[in-house]
Amino acid sequence: MAIAVPPEAEALAGRMTAAIQANFEWYRNYARQHPEGELPWHPNLGISEAEYRRFQALAGQISLRETGRVTLNVTRRPDGGLALATSAPAAPLNGIVIYPERDRIETPYGRLGNGAAAGNPQGTPPTGPWQGVRWSNWGNAAPRRVALSFGRRAAGDMLIFYDYGPSDAETVILLYPAAAAGRAG
Repeated sequence: MAIAVPPEAEALAGRMTAAIQANFEWYRNYARQHPEGELPWHPNLGISEAEYRRFQALAGQISLRETGRVTLNVTRRPDGGLALATSAPAAPLNGIVIYPERDRIETPYGRLGNGAAAGNPQGTPPTGPWQGVRWSNWGNAAPRRVALSFGRRAAGDMLIFYDYGPSDAETVILLYPAAAAGRAG
């Protein structure tokens, strides 16, 4: 899954990006003139004032969009760790080792500790309501903020949320069905 805005917002953003790139010096000066909050509409943004208002409304409607289906393999290592392995688009999960008994996780970006209850009880987008646990390196002097969460959504399915960078492009979200009651797992 990926965090996404509606396709119409993406199309409007594409038109604005093209206009900004075509007149980048103007944009740089315009942005300097408006350092706080959202930029006011300007014809050089490449879309009409009505389209700009529509873009602003749509940009706040984030949701999850399926980017592909993957198989997640979990292998028990001799040291007790659980190694994750999958393919694109979830390949950033490769190299993660979970040590449940030690309350820590190893990632390609370093060790995560600080395991604590986490979730989204208000049900705000994009994941909707969920409860679970999150490990992170937040509060450490790590050069990159990284967090890995596991939880159950209110819809009943399970969630893995791996945030390994400052942008939404550096996020992996997997949704998968919960194990059926009575099954060994």
